[in-house]
Amino acid sequence: MTKNTMQKVFFPLSVVDGYPPVSVESVWVKRLPSGTYRIKNIPFYTKEVSFDDEIDANCGEDGELVFDRVVKHSGNSTIRVISLKKDSESNVNIKKEITSLGCEWEEFSDNFYSVNIPSGKNLDVVIGFLESKFNEGWLDYEYGFLGQ
Repeated sequence: MTKNTMQKVFFPLSVVDGYPPVSVESVWVKRLPSGTYRIKNIPFYTKEVSFDDEIDANCGEDGELVFDRVVKHSGNSTIRVISLKKDSESNVNIKKEITSLGCEWEEFSDNFYSVNIPSGKNLDVVIGFLESKFNEGWLDYEYGFLGQ
């Protein structure tokens, strides 16, 4: 395996009342020279890490990498968004606004996506935008890991 090869790390999840809809989430990571791993995509369900966090992982029963602990948080934050508007234009507008606030998003489906708020960006501004759209009935959101 080369240095630049991405791998998956699995995060066991606690399912309560059917949520999240899966009991494990896989996240792409890149192995670092130290033997630890850097998170390279925005998590959807785990609340333990955000994009670019450094983690340790152990080998699972089937040879898979399983999350062990956070070595260093990146300062990034994760928020999950579910759009309540079914038209694609509304979803595009929400994503454009999130991008204009300096954030990235990763789409699970047309109306469910995970948002990375990079360290150095104003988390309160992003939450304020999401809260205003929540109050207007456009979306709902929940916190993943907040690093700011």
